[in-house]
Amino acid sequence: YKDRLPDSVVDGVTLQRWWRGLGEDSRSSLLFDRAFLLRSMDSVIKEDDYPSTIGVGNMTFEVKYRFAPGAIDDGVNLRVPVGVLAAVVPELLDWSVPGYFGRVVENWLRTLPKSQRRILSPIADRVDAITRHLQHADRYRRGRLTIALAEALRVLHDMKVMEGEWDRSRIEPNCLVNIQVVDSAGQIMRQGRDLDALLVSSTPGLDDESTTTPLRTDLRAFPAEGFRESITVLQRGAPVLVYPALVDRGQSVDLAHLQSAAEAEVQNRRGYARLALLANADTARFLKKELTREKTLALQFASLGNAEILREEVLCAVAWQCFFAGQDRPVEASAFARRMTEQGGEMLPVYRRLITTLASILQERFDLVRLLDGLTVKVLEPAARDIRAQMNRLVSVNVLAVTPAFMLADIPRYLQALAYRARNLQGNVTRDAERVKEIGRYADRLERYSAHRLASIETALTLRHQLEEVRVSLFAEPLVRKGLGSAVKLDRALLVAEQSIGLR
Repeated sequence: YKDRLPDSVVDGVTLQRWWRGLGEDSRSSLLFDRAFLLRSMDSVIKEDDYPSTIGVGNMTFEVKYRFAPGAIDDGVNLRVPVGVLAAVVPELLDWSVPGYFGRVVENWLRTLPKSQRRILSPIADRVDAITRHLQHADRYRRGRLTIALAEALRVLHDMKVMEGEWDRSRIEPNCLVNIQVVDSAGQIMRQGRDLDALLVSSTPGLDDESTTTPLRTDLRAFPAEGFRESITVLQRGAPVLVYPALVDRGQSVDLAHLQSAAEAEVQNRRGYARLALLANADTARFLKKELTREKTLALQFASLGNAEILREEVLCAVAWQCFFAGQDRPVEASAFARRMTEQGGEMLPVYRRLITTLASILQERFDLVRLLDGLTVKVLEPAARDIRAQMNRLVSVNVLAVTPAFMLADIPRYLQALAYRARNLQGNVTRDAERVKEIGRYADRLERYSAHRLASIETALTLRHQLEEVRVSLFAEPLVRKGLGSAVKLDRALLVAEQSIGLR
């Protein structure tokens, strides 16, 4: 009879006979209760593996999870208010959350070309070690995932993987974070795993006019209600991140909300300086009279701008350096007034130091222009053009406004370095061109960083200072200051900055 039954039935009958033959104690030892199963789950799944929030840049966002294969929200969902969508760093989202990270790593490895995958075969056996390596505190969510993953493969498997060998299109959708753009009520407006596409589709929903029209005009004193670097406002019922700015209007300032932190920083530097000048009107008038006596300064500045521009640039620079440079800007009216009282007596000394520095800058520029005008040999023309372009970047009409105070005193030395380079071009054209390419790689990286919507202005200025020191070390070694001009340090600093916004 049993020979005529399917194997599964035979096995079932045998299993039932075996079970009936067991004693009560033996049967009980083979059963699970609910508490046992829950304890087992707790030991495997940790809360940190599936966090309820994720920090991206300077902001924290809510995270939701859903198991729904094929659905648009399958996997990890990041809930982002529509007004702060631009603050998200998409490259940092590729790291997902720890609980998903193993699958994410395996997915990326399987996108490699067959020749690379063969080295890792079987890939499933390699994932744990690679994941543990990348989840080290010094590596996890630091910069672009594919770059970190390539470095892990180099260290662990002696592999060289180029950036172009990764294929994002082959990643399973649920291994990429789904961004849910929500309104003020928490309702999903749109969602997807491509931030750039979401940014484009979200832009029409913002009221651009309301974030550029001044909230208050003709202010001649610090706003009584105080000031914040960024705030969230409701716009058409949805939260929007905006950046308050004091916009200089010559004899007053306007208070406006801007959508760009970088633009707000530029406007605030001038706006704060204007309010400081208005608060110290008597000293400002005295400095204007003093400035009219600087005839040589005015003549040398004439190729950049007229006397009125010179006056405004100098006075605003004096106010900025005296009250705000290297210090936190006051955000309350009382703190602003106290700063004016405590440091107002430094305006004249600051003015004199600034005039001395500016005179040195303009004199060095004047001498360099004459030197460059004399370089008429055709083979020297490319280098001469590069030197002139660098001179113009260093000394523009608003040199006092765009150059940080800690760097301004070095501008004369940078101009001297350009002159040194110009005088030593003869016989060194090829070597000079090689150095131009070398410094150009750093300059391109800095420009790319500075242009990013999430770049830090302070970091960009510090990197610019380091770049100029490296330029001196390459082209005018005798003018190098000890401890400055290290290409290795610049490279490391650029890497940290790039990783912070997902460029590397």
